[in-house]
Amino acid sequence: MSLSAKNVESLVACTLVWAALSGCAAPSSVVRQGDRVALSFDCRLPGGELAVTTRPETALAGERRSGVYLPRTGPATVEVTAGGGAAAGEERIPFEQEVLQRLAPLTVGLRQGERAQLTLSAGRFPVSSPKEKTVRVARVRKRPKELRMTPQVYREQTGKAPAVGEAYGNDKAFAGKVVETGDQEVVVRFVPAAGEALATPLGKATVRELPDSYELEIAANRGGLVRVGPIVGQVAEIDDAFMTIDFGHPFGSATLACDVEVVQVERPVPGAAQGAGPAAKAAPAAARDAGDLDPARVEELVGALRAMNAGAGKGAEPGKNGAAAMLPASAGDLARVDYTARLEDGTVIYSTRKEVADDVSLKKAPWFGAPANLKPEPVAVGGRAVLPGVGEALAGMAVGEKKRLVLPPERAFGPSDPAKMERLPLTRTLPRRIIIPAQEYVSRFGSFPVAGKEVPLTPYFPARVEAVREHEAEMVLLAENGRSYQDPFGTTTVAVDGENVVTVLTPVLGSTFPGPTGSGIITRSDGTSFTLDTNNPLAGKTVAIDLELASLTSNADLPAGEPPWRNDHDDALAQAKKDGKPAVLILYADWCGFCKRLFGETIPDPRIREVRDRFAWIKANSDKDAELRARYGQNGFPMVVLFNADGSQAVKLDGYQEASKLRAALEELH
Repeated sequence: MSLSAKNVESLVACTLVWAALSGCAAPSSVVRQGDRVALSFDCRLPGGELAVTTRPETALAGERRSGVYLPRTGPATVEVTAGGGAAAGEERIPFEQEVLQRLAPLTVGLRQGERAQLTLSAGRFPVSSPKEKTVRVARVRKRPKELRMTPQVYREQTGKAPAVGEAYGNDKAFAGKVVETGDQEVVVRFVPAAGEALATPLGKATVRELPDSYELEIAANRGGLVRVGPIVGQVAEIDDAFMTIDFGHPFGSATLACDVEVVQVERPVPGAAQGAGPAAKAAPAAARDAGDLDPARVEELVGALRAMNAGAGKGAEPGKNGAAAMLPASAGDLARVDYTARLEDGTVIYSTRKEVADDVSLKKAPWFGAPANLKPEPVAVGGRAVLPGVGEALAGMAVGEKKRLVLPPERAFGPSDPAKMERLPLTRTLPRRIIIPAQEYVSRFGSFPVAGKEVPLTPYFPARVEAVREHEAEMVLLAENGRSYQDPFGTTTVAVDGENVVTVLTPVLGSTFPGPTGSGIITRSDGTSFTLDTNNPLAGKTVAIDLELASLTSNADLPAGEPPWRNDHDDALAQAKKDGKPAVLILYADWCGFCKRLFGETIPDPRIREVRDRFAWIKANSDKDAELRARYGQNGFPMVVLFNADGSQAVKLDGYQEASKLRAALEELH
């Protein structure tokens, strides 16, 4: 069976997992089963081309890179659990993660500081038919002759004002040049380099000129390796219009020769207390394909800002303004701050003040929304705050004192990253008949497939189950030809073309669109594709913050030490219910770096300590308790589970939780 369009999109949207966790250090010699091993390595294809490496791009001068190589931005080492390995399953994971999982078993027996030549090979994934892991893609693609954008978008992308004759973009084979500028629009024209093939993720392409675009024909090589998003496949078949890519093998049927160095070996210390040990060197492997901290960019900002404000919500005690009010704020104190943040042109992006939120004459950002509780926000003096620089600026201030911060982009939300500009097609083609595994059907729709049943497979039209076989369901899309659907980001028109369903989007510039790697802003469209900016909406902007210290609670007045942790899960929850207390349950693993951050940074934060005594605190090492993981549906570490006072489960929070977000969640318990 063919891989469904939905599955292909899910694979392409998958995020690469490049993470290293710190464990409990112990003197190392020979690597043993279960050790955490920091590795640096190069893995090459049989022809010597680099396929994957831990080295940064700056250290690869002169290297021959294969078509499946992607630059790396993480630390110079990655960590694996010695002896761990990849089970032979049908689900694809990113190519780099495949390499890590297959290196892990081969590290046992090596020594710290040792270099070894290791060979990675693997058989095909177990499937009932080879075509269950193939996908057909078009060999002919189109590129625009022109792009039109606002001057602001141009400045954000290039860092300079538009000028006629300026080069645009970094693609030397398909160079762009500014040909017109005006107050409202900048026009960029593209001209392919004469006599040069254009590089694409699927291979070299020749270019043909059409009246309003350029047509690219990919010169695929049968048997060659290609990369589609995070996964690697092999070109299996080629015809005039399409190529068939086989994703049924972890490495596209290639064998990898890896030069591996064991940089460090860390062995868990039996009986060591959770939370001890060094902080993580880098982020842990994401439990979800977009990582634990990958919500929509605009909503991320709004939600985080509101979460911070919620800390001063129901049940929060006001700051003490006695002796503490006479002393300047110092690190570790709990401050409550009133502030308004603006862009350089005066646009308000956030405020805790009612008079600002209610003033309709003030220019506000499109995503501006008044918080539910217009009160001063709790901030740890000297610590991280939702808006950069606020926590540090409070140090030395007295209650009632005002201050203005002006943060350039590098100190605010960073520069705009061109790599976060995605080009997406306006037209998408789906097969009318699709086949999905029965397990995926049950997971998606919560029931077993039954012939004749209609289910909401897409946002615009349902699908009907046509046939049910032992391990799969065949479905047909019930699309209505010519019908249009209105969304905040534009109008989608549906056409039924024989055995295909074609959707065409007419986008609304400036609107938010849920892209494959996260939501972003539609900044431009050329008639065949549109550009989605997934940068933080404040990236590249200077931010001015007017703040006032409203109240201050001394660090000495907050509960000291750790919460009264309980480790007996069932009894602790029963006691919390009996006492009428909401409960906080943290599911952790000894080796988890983000778990250590949660225990070492978030829980001791003044914003959590202030309300700590209202809750029962429970922790459980679910890494050693499969029943607990199954009970809470846990797929990664840590997980925070919150319970109301009546014992009912309120919410599950996946991954590391910053103090302001955890505080906001605690305030919602009842």
